[in-house]
Amino acid sequence: MQSGSFILVLLSGNYCNAIQLAGFHFSRTVIGWSAYSSQRCPHGTTNAGISIASTRCVYQNGKPMFGHIEKVECGLTLENIQANVTVSMDPTKVQQLASSAQILTSRPEQLTGSNITSAADIVNTILSNRVNITEDTAVAAVTTVSQLLTANPQRFTEESNATVSLTRTLERFSVSQRNDASLVVQPRLAIQTIQVQSDQTTGIQFSALSGLSTNFTTNRIQLKTNVSEIKDTRVPSDVQIFIKLPSDQSRETSKVSVGFVLYENDLFFRSRMFQTSLNLRRMVISGSLGGVKAEHVKLRFLPMNVSEKLLHDFACVFWNYSLNDWSTRGCSKTNLSTGRLQCQCNHTTNFAVLMSFRISYQFAQPLSDISIVGCSLSIVGLILTIIFQIITRKSRRSAPTILLVSICVPMTIFYFLFLFGIENPDRSLSRKSTVSKENILLSSDLHHEPDRGPCTALTALMQYFLLATFTWNTLYAVHIFILIRKTLSGTPIGFMAVSVVIGWGFPAGVVAITLGVTYRVDDPLGYRREEFCWLAALNQDEQFDFAKPMFWGFLLPVALMLLCNTAVLMYFGINTCKTDPLLTSTRNISLRKQFMSCFSLGALLGITWVLGYLVLSTSDPTLSNIFSILFCVCNTTQGIQIFILFTVRTADFRKMIQSVTESMSAPEMSLQRQVYVLWKPKSHSQDSSKTADAEQSNGNYTRSQTTLNLYVRTTNTSPEISSPTSEIPVTTTVHMTSSPEISSPTPEIPITTTVHMTSSPEISSPTPEIPVTTTVHMTSSPEMSSPTPDTPFATSSITPSTTKAPLNCSNGGELLNGVCICPDEWTGETCTIENFCKENNLEKFTFPRTVIGWSAYSKQTCENGTENAGISKATAQCLNTANQPPMFDQLRRMECGVSLEELLGNATGNITEEKAQELATSTQMLTSKPEALTSSNITVAADIVNIILANSTKITKDTATSAVTTVSQLLSADPKLYSEIKDDTIVRLTKSIEELSMKPKDGLSQVVQPKLVIQTTQVKQSKGVQFRALSGASSNFTANRIQVDDNTSEMTESEIPSEVEIFIKLPSARSQPNKEMTVGFALYDNDAFFQPRGVKSLKGTSTRVISGSVHGVDGAEAEYVDLRFRPVNDTDKVLEHFECVFWDYDADHWSETGCQRVSTNLSSLQCRCNHTTNFAVLMLWYLSFLQSFRAIGKEVSAALNWIGILGCAASILGLGITLVYQIVTRKARRNAPTVLLVCLCASMIIYNLTFVVGIDKTDSKVDGAQSSRHLDSRNEQRDKGPCTVVTVLLQYFLLATFSFNTLYAADLLLVLRMTLTKKRRSGHFTTIYMLLGWGFPAVMVAISLAVSYRVHEPLGYRRKDVCWLAATDEVGKFDFRKPMLWGFLVPMSTMLLFNTAVLIYFAFLSFRQPIVNSSKNAALKKKLLSNFSLGVVLGLTWVLGYLVLASGDSEGLHIFLNFAFSLLVSTQGVQIFILFTARSTLFRKTTSRAVKSISKISLHRNRYNLNTKKNSVTTDQDLHNEVEDAYGIFTGICESSV
Repeated sequence: MQSGSFILVLLSGNYCNAIQLAGFHFSRTVIGWSAYSSQRCPHGTTNAGISIASTRCVYQNGKPMFGHIEKVECGLTLENIQANVTVSMDPTKVQQLASSAQILTSRPEQLTGSNITSAADIVNTILSNRVNITEDTAVAAVTTVSQLLTANPQRFTEESNATVSLTRTLERFSVSQRNDASLVVQPRLAIQTIQVQSDQTTGIQFSALSGLSTNFTTNRIQLKTNVSEIKDTRVPSDVQIFIKLPSDQSRETSKVSVGFVLYENDLFFRSRMFQTSLNLRRMVISGSLGGVKAEHVKLRFLPMNVSEKLLHDFACVFWNYSLNDWSTRGCSKTNLSTGRLQCQCNHTTNFAVLMSFRISYQFAQPLSDISIVGCSLSIVGLILTIIFQIITRKSRRSAPTILLVSICVPMTIFYFLFLFGIENPDRSLSRKSTVSKENILLSSDLHHEPDRGPCTALTALMQYFLLATFTWNTLYAVHIFILIRKTLSGTPIGFMAVSVVIGWGFPAGVVAITLGVTYRVDDPLGYRREEFCWLAALNQDEQFDFAKPMFWGFLLPVALMLLCNTAVLMYFGINTCKTDPLLTSTRNISLRKQFMSCFSLGALLGITWVLGYLVLSTSDPTLSNIFSILFCVCNTTQGIQIFILFTVRTADFRKMIQSVTESMSAPEMSLQRQVYVLWKPKSHSQDSSKTADAEQSNGNYTRSQTTLNLYVRTTNTSPEISSPTSEIPVTTTVHMTSSPEISSPTPEIPITTTVHMTSSPEISSPTPEIPVTTTVHMTSSPEMSSPTPDTPFATSSITPSTTKAPLNCSNGGELLNGVCICPDEWTGETCTIENFCKENNLEKFTFPRTVIGWSAYSKQTCENGTENAGISKATAQCLNTANQPPMFDQLRRMECGVSLEELLGNATGNITEEKAQELATSTQMLTSKPEALTSSNITVAADIVNIILANSTKITKDTATSAVTTVSQLLSADPKLYSEIKDDTIVRLTKSIEELSMKPKDGLSQVVQPKLVIQTTQVKQSKGVQFRALSGASSNFTANRIQVDDNTSEMTESEIPSEVEIFIKLPSARSQPNKEMTVGFALYDNDAFFQPRGVKSLKGTSTRVISGSVHGVDGAEAEYVDLRFRPVNDTDKVLEHFECVFWDYDADHWSETGCQRVSTNLSSLQCRCNHTTNFAVLMLWYLSFLQSFRAIGKEVSAALNWIGILGCAASILGLGITLVYQIVTRKARRNAPTVLLVCLCASMIIYNLTFVVGIDKTDSKVDGAQSSRHLDSRNEQRDKGPCTVVTVLLQYFLLATFSFNTLYAADLLLVLRMTLTKKRRSGHFTTIYMLLGWGFPAVMVAISLAVSYRVHEPLGYRRKDVCWLAATDEVGKFDFRKPMLWGFLVPMSTMLLFNTAVLIYFAFLSFRQPIVNSSKNAALKKKLLSNFSLGVVLGLTWVLGYLVLASGDSEGLHIFLNFAFSLLVSTQGVQIFILFTARSTLFRKTTSRAVKSISKISLHRNRYNLNTKKNSVTTDQDLHNEVEDAYGIFTGICESSV
């Protein structure tokens, strides 16, 4: 269609009207599109439901009209057409088949993968026939492709090969049209062809204008045939492409064919690297030139508008048919600030822009005034309630106090977190532009922002404390239910202990499970929301998702607890409203009091949270708003409700307020007017005081009778009672037994109490009161010597998921950077193509499977007793011949009696071609076992090869191959042998190899052997030559991994990683540019032939050497040489520095003259030199401590790191408190235990502090200007100080810690033995302990430094990457000569064995009943706790360190032991603090006094209570008996024996 006809199209419409034509009805159709009849194939036929006829809407005679009608047989299938279509068919028959295929694919939603394959093959065959194809045939084929692009995308995952081949066919078809201009536009595909005059055209621009739909139409395709730069169109364009024609194009070519193919989506281009999760279209456009190469291609794409998402980044890519995937090579981003996605590439092919989006979050608005005011008041009210409940705790039972305080604490923390943490602190970062300037292939179309930390932590905390609030609500409800049901017996024994475990443990378990299942660092939104810091609840479509943690991690458990609470509230209400005629107290309860009791309990149990479920389940907007307001008001003020109902309304609170008011009005009143508590009746206090005086006067008695005035709790079912408790004076006679000599717990004391109940109207709790007549049995005991054990806790770890590799590499191939790295014997994209000759028999000789190009040796070897026993008798080379499978060539034999020396003697005089071939073959076979060669064998073989290669006129292809094979085998010999060679034989050999690379023989341009490659290239008018050796699964070279580009202007990168690359820039100014130049390369697998003086090379770090040479006319040399080396992958070492060097034959050493580093990136070592010769890079290594252990993953390593830091920090704090406590209370215990524990804590504090601050204070940076002549293969330099000092401190104080652990065990053992034998120990033990504890580590450190430390080589004593003792040798193996073994592990193991033996002995004595009379009645848990405490102080958890080292290949066990070791060892100080300080009676008393002194409440309330029989005024002897440090736990059993 001509451009001038568009005006007529606009006037008459861009469509053909519906019409009845030849008995078929066709609906309205856009110009250029095909229409299908409403008449369809009948049911029962193969194509039932498919249209019978088709026609195309075209513009003819000045108006749109339908063209020729094509019909299809209802029994025809795509498989039938595929079988009948051929390239040489008649044009009419081809058109008929093309039209039939078009109609059969007219319902693409019904196509299967097989249908798509058949249709693609049909179109491939039709469009490949460029002679017999007509316009109608081409249109039908293109229409078929357009319809395939509308098929189900899931069908293309299995049938990608046929469609990829179809894209190549379309690309060729677009530039093969004979017309000057051609355009075919279908809804999903547009093909534009044009021929232009090359000397009159600068560039061509193709544009697809935007429309209301995504379909293509003819009027929205624009073409500009002579533009110099890409230009904007008047109407916005979805995609534009501009091809710049070559400016130096020859005038001989009059016309250039330019073709464009535009795909509406990327269904034909199924990527494995780019994963799609959003249902987005990605347009693909192809630009091609026929016969010439474009200067550059510019593209411009309109960004897609995706609902509720923002563009994160994009990548300019092209379809790489070699990789069968997208690639960014040769493409870059341009003009990022224009708002459109612009790209530029240096080649033509299929282009696209891959876009990655991120969700555009509508962040939550700031909290409303209702929420702020309500939460603030609730926080204040809850804090006052907590303080009030704690202060007045002795006026009620312990259970209600603990339950109410436990409800208020998590609720307070939740309100605080909600106020200050609900808004995402990273909300500002999410609005910043993230489009990168670098053109990097994206991995997905939906970007997940990695977690930044604060919001996830806040979400986890709010989830935990809110769940804890509901859990304690439910426990309170259970407590009420039990009290109502079991009025007389009350709550079961241990109810509070179980409640504490459930109340704090259940929420922790739910949070841990939620995080473990849904949270990932790289995708935190599986756990939380981004708009605000709370649990995730919605899917990508903003619909509630039951798989999200909001449902099963919060709503479900809260709903269950609310159901339980509601049931208890109803049960309580029923019992409250009952009227018992037998109880007078229940007859006169007002309705208001009944309601207040139920309302108070409902507020405490959080019943108002049911409104939240009503908000979620209500669809009516008005009703939802009402419920939302009620929910916000009721739940933000829940704390203030609790304060009013359970604090303000109590009599005690009112009395406190009244007392404070009176004290303020009468300030002259003395604060010490009375020593009794204000809330007790004076008479009761006086009675208690008298009883205390009587008790104090009778200090040493064996049995006494004491009368105590007790306050006994009662409950009543009367709803009129507003105070939770009432106090009833009860006179009790107590018979107690006291013995100050016994340190074990006092037996229980029965107390019989007669309770006379009275009802008090001032009860603050809604709990009903129950009349009780009971007998109370009380236990009175002195301070216990073994405190209650702490509740254990558990930690959980997250196993990172793994993603499936894009390619399935076969036959041992390994995936690297998205491509398969194949073994030597396989090649191809997925390592499925054979690269070897199969095992075969030639003339009675059997040759094993051999890689193409390599030499094979027969399995038949020379017999024993011959000169060459064990060496193969024959050899043959595996060659890849044309049109035949790989096979072995001519067989060559060797005499078993010949030796290398004899061959060298024969290599004199006139050497013919036959003689050279015989010498080369025999030398090759005699060196076929390089591991058995000696330095003399190497010298002789090198001399023979030098002689053979020197006779260049007598060398044939086979001779040169044998000589190169011999050199390759010499490179496999023991590298140490080359240091024994004193002459220049090897040097001359490298020169001979370099000369051979410049002189191809008999068409021989490449010889590839496992350890050596020789490549010769002859070029004309070339800018430069690039040689590369691709990476493989082994270090050997194979022919399929050698690539040469003989005409390139700069070094380019390959899709497959390369081991080494070299680019030689040829001279641009040559007198005879049409003359051939020879460029030669020689690549050595290692540097065995280049052994300089003063440079040590470690096993596994050998350097490849490559030689580049140029031989041309007029002695022309290279302008420069670029090199790129891939570092050796050594898991036990880390590359730190490298130098670019060449081999200086004059100095017999590496030199860096004329060479420099192009990049300091250690992942790709790049160099540039101004001359040609043998090049290499010298690499500087250091042994990596972190990499020498098992690779356990970054996430696990980070977790271990944080455990270590936090554990050590907590241990430092705990040890500091323990240290102060032990010193302050030293007079209350024996001297030895105090001194030992103080020394232990001091050494552990310094060790932990040094570990946290200095373990990574290494001197890892190397001076970049260091000369390569002094560059070593590992980093050994003069000590700079700090790291060695840190290592010394760590070794000393850690050994000191273990020394005092052992001395503690020795002291305990002495006490145990002396107690049994009734002996006293000497008073000099403390002095001896101090000398051994601090002196032995000093001796060990001094010996370690003297033996292994040198200023110029500090790594003999310490490591390089961490400040700790050296443990491994140069190759990363554990070295028993290093100080890590004899300077730390051996003495520590000895001390741990001794400590373990003492612990076993102590456990035996503690569980042996007859030894200690007082221990018979001791609880089993106290014995276990005593043994556990001793194990902690003796450092036995360090045994896990040995288990970590010996965990073998079990990765799961290794990770578990790492976590256990880090957790237990780093928190050893915390354990000591808890077991030896926090659990002691004196520490608890001191802490209690401090708290009471702060609250300024009288400490002299009462001198006696139910839990003690001692006077609060203690003597030194009493203090000694009461103080329970850890040492007393261990020795108490033995000291109390007879």
